[in-house]
Amino acid sequence: PPAVAPPPPQQQQQRQAGALHTATGALPSSIRGEDGFVPEYISGEHGLYSLPAVGTRGRRARPGDNRFVLRSTPGCLFLTNYRMMFHAYGEAKAADGGGRSAVGSGGDDGNGVRTLSRLPKGDWEIPLSMIFRVQTLGGDARSGSGSNTLLFGQSTNGHGRQLQVDTKNGQVKRFGVAGELAEALSVFLNALSAAAFWPGVDAADSASGAAAASMENEASAAFAFTHFTALKQANLHRSEHEQKFNRFSIVAEYERLGLTRDPNLRMISQADIPICSTYPGHLMIPSGMTNNEICRVAKYRSKERIPAVIFRHEKTGATLSRCAQPLVGLQNNRCVEDEKLVALLRRASRQTNRIYIADARAQIATQGNRLMGKGTELKRHYESMELIFLNIGNIHAVRESWQGVMGLMDPLSLEGGRGDTTWLGKLDAHGWLDHVHRILKGANRLVEILHVEGCSVMVHCSDGWDRTPQLCGLAQLLVDPYYRTAEGFRALVEKEFLEFGHMFAKRHLHASPKYGDEDNSPIFVLWLDCVWQVVRQFPDAFDFNEMFLLALADQCYSTRFGTFLCNSSRERAAHFLRERTASVWWYLDALGDAVLNPNGYAAFDDILVPDVSPKNLRLWEAYLQVGLTLIL
Repeated sequence: PPAVAPPPPQQQQQRQAGALHTATGALPSSIRGEDGFVPEYISGEHGLYSLPAVGTRGRRARPGDNRFVLRSTPGCLFLTNYRMMFHAYGEAKAADGGGRSAVGSGGDDGNGVRTLSRLPKGDWEIPLSMIFRVQTLGGDARSGSGSNTLLFGQSTNGHGRQLQVDTKNGQVKRFGVAGELAEALSVFLNALSAAAFWPGVDAADSASGAAAASMENEASAAFAFTHFTALKQANLHRSEHEQKFNRFSIVAEYERLGLTRDPNLRMISQADIPICSTYPGHLMIPSGMTNNEICRVAKYRSKERIPAVIFRHEKTGATLSRCAQPLVGLQNNRCVEDEKLVALLRRASRQTNRIYIADARAQIATQGNRLMGKGTELKRHYESMELIFLNIGNIHAVRESWQGVMGLMDPLSLEGGRGDTTWLGKLDAHGWLDHVHRILKGANRLVEILHVEGCSVMVHCSDGWDRTPQLCGLAQLLVDPYYRTAEGFRALVEKEFLEFGHMFAKRHLHASPKYGDEDNSPIFVLWLDCVWQVVRQFPDAFDFNEMFLLALADQCYSTRFGTFLCNSSRERAAHFLRERTASVWWYLDALGDAVLNPNGYAAFDDILVPDVSPKNLRLWEAYLQVGLTLIL
């Protein structure tokens, strides 16, 4: 259809017909707002629908006042195959007047990425895969009941509807739609649901033989594939980019760390010894372990996630290993091969009189796991072993904490006399910063063991793919200055989260419309928050800046890149994501100086010991500012 600008608001009898426009068979410019606004698209993106709406945002009653009022702003909602946007009419469009965009989700520049900037005042956008829940409410948004009030005092004919969008990064957005546009709203919602909650690919599909059909569904629906195809066609993503950013080698990282040169260790290939489907293809284990012994250890560890060496301290020779909990159970089961492996790890270190096992959980939590046939190591079976508990919350505790924060993002929670102090007090009660504190404290303890005591340490939680990479990744960041460079940080994320099986698809609800799914939890964002706390305390020790971390926090949800799709490296390889999608690391590299330390990088070999006392921890304002621009 030709480009059509909707008629003025007063022509209500014509507005229904012009409320929705489809770009099928037409240029994206056929989707425009009443003021002529046309969204800027990234490679592979195209417009689907537009819908007149009224947006809301909070603001201070007056400068310096702790009271907040809610402001209604007329505008237009836009839906594309990648994101949902709201463009506000009649606002002062100062470049720094609005909230932070989901980084890089706007139009391309000459390199296929967008320069980082703030959105115009009153505007908002979110990638579709970051939408957590969409619902419609009738009547007054303050009460959620059906009434004749459209949204925050906007009068209607009694049939107005409210569209509420909850996002995975904590935003709660409400939009009012006039009653005469009910049919248009219904079409918009159906299109939004179809675009945001696509089928996806998971391990069950692969195991059941339905992988081909499922992969075809994902290829036709996940934006990462469309985006990559468009980048290639425009010659914005070339083969040298794929070689540099889509070809991480964990073997090369083992070599850099000196693990392959250590006579006490040997590398095994899962092509020769299939052990664990959620582990990388190559593993470092004690050289004194036979293949048969390793297979028996796998049967004794949850999900077959055996102890594998991931790091060696250059000065002390102490090693850091990771695994899953043992299958001890109420019968106090033991495995002599597992005990032998731990003893060999202890003897491989220069300090041979002790080895630590750091259980990320609280001790009482391990007792509950014993009822399910699991648990933690029994000290009497492991020679010279010291068992410590780090008391870090599980995915359910983190999810509940984050959902509490999400509730506080609702502008209604700040309306009237509620002020900064009250709101931040409620935020503290939800315990998000307590999770940050416990992870940082645990990482400091691991550094003390490796660097000061010179002892080896083995880390696990329950299955070893959530709290374990948080602790191991942070400890290595504090010890090894290489991981504080942009290149090294990429290697750290690839190794600890991607290669060793952090379940990004499940934790971020990629392709799932389920609300309250027991598998979802912002584990990776919580870890990035911990990293940001360290960067804030030691800014000159890092090659990258806060925007680098913000970009990762956004893009791990966006599905614009293939890096964070699926739940393991094996799944990503099975669906050829390296060949069919662009890498988030290419994107960050293209952003250049915008994500690098503006003061320069002072490379030094000292370990970092952040102050983890609660008074020295801060709310990650720049990340939460996406949803709460009014008080931060």
